[in-house]
Amino acid sequence: MIDSVDAFPDEAALAKFSSTGVPRHFRGNTVLSMIDPGGELGSLLWCVRRQFEAATNGALVYLPASSWHMTVIGLVIGNIRSTWPRALSDDAVLADADSLARQAVESVHSPIACGVRAVGITVGDDLRVQLVPADHRSYRALWSYRDAVSATAGIRAPNHDAYSFHVTLAYRVKEPTPKEKKRWTNLCAQGVDTSRSFVLEAPSFRYHEDMTKFTLEPVMEGRGA
Repeated sequence: MIDSVDAFPDEAALAKFSSTGVPRHFRGNTVLSMIDPGGELGSLLWCVRRQFEAATNGALVYLPASSWHMTVIGLVIGNIRSTWPRALSDDAVLADADSLARQAVESVHSPIACGVRAVGITVGDDLRVQLVPADHRSYRALWSYRDAVSATAGIRAPNHDAYSFHVTLAYRVKEPTPKEKKRWTNLCAQGVDTSRSFVLEAPSFRYHEDMTKFTLEPVMEGRGA
């Protein structure tokens, strides 16, 4: 379906990319499961991406396949203080928020071998493939982990309880033409194969300078250390 995204402030596409598709600084940290572009879920994502590439001319900027991931729980966004751990003082810098968030994540047992299914495609501020836990065990493992990390880190997004798992493939940086909108509507209605399940990589704590790369170690410049 084509809709507008009503979520945490970081979903505004133009906070992450310029209108010409150049990545903007968007420092922070997160917990995610990286997705192998050459794996089974990666194959499905490539199929969706290629369909939209053929139906779009400049309105979407695509993320590199090496950055594909499912966010398990978003944490600190550098320029949005409301996303920082509540225990930090007013004079704390981003490096302090990084450290506290990482300590919290490392103190919580990480779930392994959780399964997900793709259930649809949406286009709003971004192009995403919607995912749901594949079974009750995966549902409980992922949501228990989200709740534990949130409580331990002292970070709770306004949409925490209503969060929907997904993989973002692109951000919308321009208004689509009527022809593009019609093509997008048809592709979203066509959907994805919902019968298959995919095993996720174990969640890991990652840093980001922008939305094109998620690393195990931070780039300290700009984090106030």
